Amino acid sequence: MIMTRLLAATLSLALMSACQDASTDPAAEARAAAAANRWVDAHRQAGAALRDDPANAELLELRLRAALALGDGEGALAMADRLAAANTDWGPGQLDRLRAEAHIRRGDPAAALTLLANDSTADAYRLRAMAHGVAGRMDEAAAERLAGLAYAPDDPRLNADQALALAEQGDGAGARQHAARALAAAPDGLDGLLAAGRVELSLGDAGSAITRLAKAHRLYPDSHGALVAYAQALGMTGQIDAARPLIERAHAAAPEDLAVALLKARLAAQDGQWDLVQATLQRVEDRLRESADAAILYAHALNRTGQGVQARALAERTHTRHPDYVPAVRFLAELHLAEGRREEAAALLRPYLSDAKAEPYLRDAAREAGLTAKAGG
Repeated sequence: MIMTRLLAATLSLALMSACQDASTDPAAEARAAAAANRWVDAHRQAGAALRDDPANAELLELRLRAALALGDGEGALAMADRLAAANTDWGPGQLDRLRAEAHIRRGDPAAALTLLANDSTADAYRLRAMAHGVAGRMDEAAAERLAGLAYAPDDPRLNADQALALAEQGDGAGARQHAARALAAAPDGLDGLLAAGRVELSLGDAGSAITRLAKAHRLYPDSHGALVAYAQALGMTGQIDAARPLIERAHAAAPEDLAVALLKARLAAQDGQWDLVQATLQRVEDRLRESADAAILYAHALNRTGQGVQARALAERTHTRHPDYVPAVRFLAELHLAEGRREEAAALLRPYLSDAKAEPYLRDAAREAGLTAKAGG
């Protein structure tokens, strides 16, 4: 009797499981997740569906695009190879453009440029600009963006990229114009929302920036870029409690992302956890040349944890690489002052004190060095 009841229960559970399995359709769930920009779910469900239908071109493309959205260049290239083997009827260059973006994501801009050499579509101009940017060739990147905009003036992604580039150059009016064009072409597009939010933040319009970036994070919940941009904006506007869980989530997902590591380290510095600041930035130490902010915060952490020699060396390298970066000037001056070298501190500070923006930031160090800040003497 007991065995009969156990067998009946086992059969019942098996039937329930079969019904549940029959009611789930990973292919349909992958499509729905992609439509909602839930790329983590889309990637997982497409993978499950491909186990039963490994040559399905639609699912291969969906998983490829999900991998790109999640920054997985290697995974995207693997899907591109399988897609090519599926003998799909693609337009000229379409698969090459996807491959090129995958190469950019994995840090191989040369391979991307080779694939795009004879492509004159708007997307090819954008991707070539990205590739040159990754390689540090900023003039070539700018030329590709301008050529692309001449060919496709309303392309949302080209306009978004141009908006960000102009904002970095201090051209606020031009940045706003291109961000507006990006949003006009695609009001809910991720690139346009991120560009508009970042431009508005750089121009001091924090309210509009937060609104844009919150919308981007809401519409694209699995976008690492949207998550990081929203967290940055919250942090920059003093909304630390709101930013903290977003930063923790972003860092857990991508601890070697330089922008995320800097956000995490700033939180730790605010909490006085200098060992954590050092540990966080140590993971991205080989990329500190890309961010003066991260380099000087790391120098502060090294100094606070008893590694003054390394802190000075890092700060001096940063000052040499970014001579107009005032926090490096102040940090080095404070080191001189702490060691009783007032003349060296004064010599370092004096050239910067006539700058109306730099002077308030350097005022205390200048006074301690025996300088009258505004006069510089």
